[in-house]
Amino acid sequence: MGIKNLTQLLTQKCSVAINERNLESYRGMVFGVDTSLYLYKFLHRNGDHIHGFVKMICRLLQNQILPVFIFDGSPPEEKDGVLKERRKRKLNLVYRKKKLELIFIILKEKRNEKLNIDDYERRVIELFKENNMDEETDIISYYNKSIKEMKFEIEKISKKIIYIRDYHIDICKKLFEYMGIPYINAPCEAESYMAYLCKKRYIDGCISEDTDVLVNGGTLFLRNFLPEKNTVDEYCLDGILQTLNVNYDEFVDICILSGSDYTPKIQGMTSIHAYEYIKKYKTIENSLKNLRNVPTDFNYVRARQLFKNPLYGIDISDQSFDFKICKPNMEELILFIKQNSNIKTSYIEKNLMNYYFDMSAPTI
Repeated sequence: MGIKNLTQLLTQKCSVAINERNLESYRGMVFGVDTSLYLYKFLHRNGDHIHGFVKMICRLLQNQILPVFIFDGSPPEEKDGVLKERRKRKLNLVYRKKKLELIFIILKEKRNEKLNIDDYERRVIELFKENNMDEETDIISYYNKSIKEMKFEIEKISKKIIYIRDYHIDICKKLFEYMGIPYINAPCEAESYMAYLCKKRYIDGCISEDTDVLVNGGTLFLRNFLPEKNTVDEYCLDGILQTLNVNYDEFVDICILSGSDYTPKIQGMTSIHAYEYIKKYKTIENSLKNLRNVPTDFNYVRARQLFKNPLYGIDISDQSFDFKICKPNMEELILFIKQNSNIKTSYIEKNLMNYYFDMSAPTI
């Protein structure tokens, strides 16, 4: 996700353009939110995404920041390879979890029946064969694991196996509607559309963890947002370009050379190397003349188009960009939260309407 090792380049070469700021600094502003990214994060944390989004919204409204939640549209076909690799990694995790669960069964038998190490290994191998699974090369290493340790390992893998279903999307939209918070369905990837809205000044900035926001031209990018704290890391695109002493086109080329979701990786290329090549040769075209191991399908021209103009050929004339907070439906909201989340509703009942009146009051 995002440009490979871009953070390393930014930290080393232009840390002055990255600052920790209090959310109060953005009072009265409108920020797009990469919804799917935080949906994954909240499900990974405790399996309760409603809890996470309620706390996120309240944190932003508390600072008089209006969030606009942006849902992913269809990704471009250039991203198929990345998506297939992600699915493969997830299937490997599912397979690994199943094997650990089978070992766990025998470990419990070992405790009850006092199996020696040879009997334990034989029983595990038999169970693997019954379930059409390959033998585990490190079966023996689990022999002395406690039940508690095995539960922890299985739980740790389980948290990485997250599937976003239509149910999760629908329930998020219901929550936003009850809380009076705007959301939109992007005609492309959410971070690309969010950056487009920021460039066009329909929103003031972007909240995400995906550094693609910067390459797509998002001028103000907030990262490392946590509902529990009131600070974020601010990335200013203009400051980054000035400090790196490159223009936006050159920055896009640096990012493509570094490695993106739209092109295969150039072996040995880092973000620092990419920066040095573009500083010296100015463009990818000139840089490629001096590079080896460039994949034949390194379609940097298409990658440029996707970063600079993700809406190419897409009609958004029916979209409305008049983002406003609406009055929360407190009765339906509280009932909805009680049915779908473990979060206590007392904080929402006490504060949400005050946040609404603060946000909707006319400025003088």
